Amino acid sequence: MYLANLVSRELKLRVRNEKPGLCTRVAMELVSPRSEAQSCGEFAVQWAVAGMTGVMVSLVRRSSSPYLCELATTPLAGIGTREMTLPARFMNASENHPNRDFFEYAPPLVGDGMPELPRIDFSLAAVPRGVSSSSIAR
Repeated sequence: MYLANLVSRELKLRVRNEKPGLCTRVAMELVSPRSEAQSCGEFAVQWAVAGMTGVMVSLVRRSSSPYLCELATTPLAGIGTREMTLPARFMNASENHPNRDFFEYAPPLVGDGMPELPRIDFSLAAVPRGVSSSSIAR
């Protein structure tokens, strides 16, 4: 909190802070491999020592099988104001569920053994009063 307030006050920048470990305490299984995280940190220090500013470390996937990525830098301009959504190529034709390509891409990001997602049988769902069953997409 101290550092966020200092940066905001001295540099006149809008900042936000997160309590260290708050998110990862409840989701340790979602943390990148330690070696990958360490490589990112080392890469960032090398660039900082060389005087490079205005960039962040990024991982560029080169292969999914076997998983292989390389370190790169990405300009900070616009990153905080941009939303990245799941690419359409990872969604099924109905655009309501990830497809096989997603399940082949995701394991290095979320770990092996992705859980089987439950299926809901909407034919058993009760239709609320006042709603015609023909107006519900099934």
